[in-house]
Amino acid sequence: MSEMLEKARKYEDEQGKQIKAEDRPAFHVSPYVGWMNDPNGFSYYQGEYHLFYQYYPYDTHWNSMHCCLLYTSPSPRDGLLSRMPSSA
Repeated sequence: MSEMLEKARKYEDEQGKQIKAEDRPAFHVSPYVGWMNDPNGFSYYQGEYHLFYQYYPYDTHWNSMHCCLLYTSPSPRDGLLSRMPSSA
């Protein structure tokens, strides 16, 4: 994992722990922390559902976005929900 990605994951973990579960939507895709923008609908491919979206983890408003992919089915990479960030 790159140093930049490691710092981002640490930030997400620290900030996400400060958000109460009752403040998160129960049936809505939302990032653990930060700003999510431009979800492009779910896609079904080879037995898995995917959602592409833009993401800025460092604040609750738009800024320099990252491109992300959310798996709703277990990922072959880690068996959990996965995000694959990259610079947008």
